[in-house]
Amino acid sequence: MDNVVIIILLIGFTYGFIRQIQHNSFIKNTVKPTNATNKRKLYGNYICTISYLAFLICLVLNYFPNLLTEQFNSLNLVVLCFIFVLLVFISKFVIIPKEKTN
Repeated sequence: MDNVVIIILLIGFTYGFIRQIQHNSFIKNTVKPTNATNKRKLYGNYICTISYLAFLICLVLNYFPNLLTEQFNSLNLVVLCFIFVLLVFISKFVIIPKEKTN
């Protein structure tokens, strides 16, 4: 039963990563870096995508302990997962500017 939950979580996070890549390519094609706000939007999305990928890699390594080495033990990977999730939230809610509604 535990393996089913792990597989569902990994599929969900992988789907979220694919959606993030699609969103990133949409932003890259529609937003031109002409001013500071657009540059923040682009860089924030790049940071979010890279952090999401790093989180996903750390999560996979944490769930499959036979892939671990001495440098990447379970505790280090949990800390790295937390740091990358924190980077995702910082890039989404701090770096990327809010959309102005009229």
